[in-house]
Amino acid sequence: MHHTQKLTLVLIISLSILCAGKASFRGKSLDELAGTSIPISFTNLVSNNYEILPSQINPQRGSYLIISPDGIAAYLDDFVEFKQSQGFDVYVSTLSETGSSASDVKLAIENKLAVDPMLEYVLLIGDVDGFAECPSFYYGPENDVTDQQYTHLVGDDVVPDVFIGRLSIDSLSDLAVIFSKTIQYARDPLAFDQNWLDRGLVVAGNYSNTYPIPITPKWTSYWLMEELMDYGYEQVDTVFYPPIQQGASYIIPIIDNGVGIVNYRGWGDANGWHYPEFHVEDVNDLNNGWLTPVFMSYVCNSNDFANSVDPCLAEAVLRGGTPTVPKGGVAFIGPSDLHTSTKYNNVINAYMYDAMLNHGVVELGPAMQAGQYGLTKEFPAQNGSGEAQEFYANVYNILGDPSLQVYLDRPKQFLIEASELTSNDGLLQLIIKDSDTGQGVDKAVLSIMADGEMLVKGVTDMSGTFIASLDVSGINSVVVYANKGGYMQGHE
Repeated sequence: MHHTQKLTLVLIISLSILCAGKASFRGKSLDELAGTSIPISFTNLVSNNYEILPSQINPQRGSYLIISPDGIAAYLDDFVEFKQSQGFDVYVSTLSETGSSASDVKLAIENKLAVDPMLEYVLLIGDVDGFAECPSFYYGPENDVTDQQYTHLVGDDVVPDVFIGRLSIDSLSDLAVIFSKTIQYARDPLAFDQNWLDRGLVVAGNYSNTYPIPITPKWTSYWLMEELMDYGYEQVDTVFYPPIQQGASYIIPIIDNGVGIVNYRGWGDANGWHYPEFHVEDVNDLNNGWLTPVFMSYVCNSNDFANSVDPCLAEAVLRGGTPTVPKGGVAFIGPSDLHTSTKYNNVINAYMYDAMLNHGVVELGPAMQAGQYGLTKEFPAQNGSGEAQEFYANVYNILGDPSLQVYLDRPKQFLIEASELTSNDGLLQLIIKDSDTGQGVDKAVLSIMADGEMLVKGVTDMSGTFIASLDVSGINSVVVYANKGGYMQGHE
């Protein structure tokens, strides 16, 4: 179990509470938002940047847009059905439909948002070249690859109007591996180890090739270790430089034993982390199977999926293993730029964990945005063109499903109670309870499906109740799926 506390980080940064921000949700005013439905993934941004009561907004599960090369579209059915079971209305667009340039794809996303304001997430499938080419943007004087410009759709700010991720693949096998990891992580994460999500790994290195040598990567990491232990983790291992430089022999067995998150601060590039060392080739030596953590790598260039080093560390982690014997991780966040700054990476690291641990922002896209937005609090003057706020809003990207709900400890389970469903009235009453406490679960996202199609979706009320009227003609049975952060997906 865990408890929530205010985060403090002595001597590293002055960590403000998230409510001080002034971000705009798609350029909307308070009057335009009051009483309307908003996508669940934007709840934190709206509630912390507008003087609005929770009762004045109506968070609902929205839609999910997949954009892929034409040759990949035939292999998406199982993943589409999985996302529907999480309550998303799912669209699939091929590059022949959107256009093959980055500007074409961005226009297609913008057009989809215009007709469906509940669009929450975009998933791009493909590397920037090769077998499954899917374009990206390039930002700044070093041409850093970025998918974030696809999300800057309304106004001239760098606050995302949708959240985006990419499955960077070089083969159909890569695609199958990533899909298998993602679905297993959501549906049955404890199948092979009941305790692995109560453990974490924090890696850091104080190194620079010029003086002064930074000391805050290790400070930040000691702080994070303590916060995770206070949250309720059973074990948080650390591998730090100094003293350890050859890190792989320490890191690999810890990951193989099972950890829910892997966090890195230090010195690196597309090949991997250098102090202590953990490189692309070391991913092949992992044997962690279905215990696939989320990697959070707040260090230069580790997520440069357009680098001549192919795969870069992020791609190697995401693609690792086979569909039946996976390895590596389920998702990876990190920057593409080679010259990021310690002081800014520290802030993004700290604010992202503040959002996850203290504010319940566990979907990967919104959590990373909360980290990036921390720069507006700690470095408010860095708000010009090319300065820190804009720069880091572009160079940090997600490889993996951007809607992935990160488990911060062992997930709870649902107990689903359903009334008898008959063809007379098609009325279905559901009560969603916590399997341990027996209490109703508020704001659980439900999807009622039959024959691989979503019939109805919705959100439970404060008592955990949801009532739906279904057209059951020609349907023999339905499956109810329940979803919420901190819970593994339930079904009945």
